[in-house]
Amino acid sequence: MKNLYKILFVLSYFLFLDLFSMSPNSRLIKNILDKYKVTDVNKFIDSDLTPIIMASAKGNWDDIDILLKNGADIEIVSKTGETTALIEACIFEHYDIARSLLAAFKKQVEDKYNEDKYNKEIKNIVIQKFINQLNKKEYSALSGLCQNFKDFSDDENLNEAKRFVFRELLVLGGDFSVLDPISEKNLLMLLVTNDDFKMAEILLEHLKKIYSPQDENLQNKNLDERLLRFVNFRDHNGQTALFYACANGDLEMVTLLCDYGAEIDVEDNLGLTPLHLACCFWDVEIVDYLINKLKEMYPNNDDLLNNFIDKKTKGTCEISSRDLLKRRGYDLL
Repeated sequence: MKNLYKILFVLSYFLFLDLFSMSPNSRLIKNILDKYKVTDVNKFIDSDLTPIIMASAKGNWDDIDILLKNGADIEIVSKTGETTALIEACIFEHYDIARSLLAAFKKQVEDKYNEDKYNKEIKNIVIQKFINQLNKKEYSALSGLCQNFKDFSDDENLNEAKRFVFRELLVLGGDFSVLDPISEKNLLMLLVTNDDFKMAEILLEHLKKIYSPQDENLQNKNLDERLLRFVNFRDHNGQTALFYACANGDLEMVTLLCDYGAEIDVEDNLGLTPLHLACCFWDVEIVDYLINKLKEMYPNNDDLLNNFIDKKTKGTCEISSRDLLKRRGYDLL
């Protein structure tokens, strides 16, 4: 028995020496790899996720910091979910992590393609392929970002981190034409639905720089057709972003959309117009704003204006619309 104790003591001693001879960083990475049950930072856990993808989904910033310092590959795509660390961070609202992942990935690309034969265009292609990756549910980093609501318990730092990542993705060539796989809304409609004015403004300003770089003044006649198509994109209900802004009662958003060419005299699949929705929710400021915009569209043509206001619908807003419009002093035919 004494010999057994001696053997155990010697083994414990050498184990103690081994652990404390490791550098602090080596001990940390060993602990992380043990936690994720892998032997290498880029090994798949259960044949699907790598440690950095899982840590990004969970928001484990300390783990990510150490994994990045020890060669974790941000570009790896999971085998079954087809997701990346960046997509997971954006979907699960870990925006500080998403910002760090973008910075680290750009550095990885610079280090990997640092020879003269790799020009800027090649680097951009590599970056764009990564940031526009779609997961199995067909969410990209951008669409995952835009589906989330803006209110984070008044945490302005988190909101600003989200906007930074959004701007960065757009500048790097993020595909802004991607649709939400469930609602079939484009990015603008997602942001308007979530009442996120600042993000919608960032998106529209970015598109205007791409499509109409020479136009200093926002006038519908000067806006590029591609921008107008994006602003007036219809979802499976036949509704545009303006419909959702009116339903939310957000006059600031309605004004922004109209400044960028949102069509007012447009009907959804039920024959409803943005004006009908504003009336349904009794938002008199938006009603007055839309009527004034219609007057600009139909100057000195009361018949056309009244025809639009009096338009019959197949929905449930007709009675409340007519009632509110009459109370506001608008004559109906």
